[in-house]
Amino acid sequence: MVPFSMKIVFYQFVILMVGLSGQIPLSLLPGLCFEEINIKAETTIVIDPGHGGENHGAKGNSGTLEKNLTLTLAKMICNHLQDQYRALLTRSDDRNIPLSDRTALANHHKADLFISIHMGGAFEPDAAGSFIMFYAPPKAKTLKLEPNVPAISNHQDSQPEQWENLQLDYVSTSRKMAERLRTELKKRSSAINPKVENANLYILSGATMPALLIEPFYLTHPDTEKYYQNRKNLEQLAGDIAAGITAILKEEIL
Repeated sequence: MVPFSMKIVFYQFVILMVGLSGQIPLSLLPGLCFEEINIKAETTIVIDPGHGGENHGAKGNSGTLEKNLTLTLAKMICNHLQDQYRALLTRSDDRNIPLSDRTALANHHKADLFISIHMGGAFEPDAAGSFIMFYAPPKAKTLKLEPNVPAISNHQDSQPEQWENLQLDYVSTSRKMAERLRTELKKRSSAINPKVENANLYILSGATMPALLIEPFYLTHPDTEKYYQNRKNLEQLAGDIAAGITAILKEEIL
């Protein structure tokens, strides 16, 4: 009998080779989690909660882990969107999914929009800010982030050479979406004032639809961590992000 660990390696290889072709039900592959909330809506939005499993991401001063907060926020956003859209999660529990698999899942489900959720982290506790990022090719301006290197890795060990080119056709639309979302969040929220940046983010590079990475706050800032430990405040943020997404879709920027 083939060991289960070897089967997982095989399935990940299959995702890599044919995940974009729609030939296999990626949501059913063992070792991956993909929660489908509304299958009737025509527009599909994939929300990716960053990190998971052994990949904790940033850690707040009082011990809050980025992987947990991104999952909670992503679920809240999906709950706001599910009545109008087919909102999907790349994970719905505490597991680490490879970056390329997350993007391949969105491609397989022919998503209209891909959004990866992260929190900022820095060694200086006073570091603060909010970002909405879209993909930039390697030769373009690159934003250096720390300490969450795994989330933005440019590592391409086993990926096809063309993987990083898949997002190029959507960069212009992604930029317009980022700017529009920034406007909506500034209008709706007094807690964050995001900047729009372009960066060579691997999680976005293979997406065959407009794609953004949202980093709404620095988890390593003590006051910010405390503020978003309050579920009411996090729910308000989720509602603001969901409203911004809805505004983008209604304007037919896509």
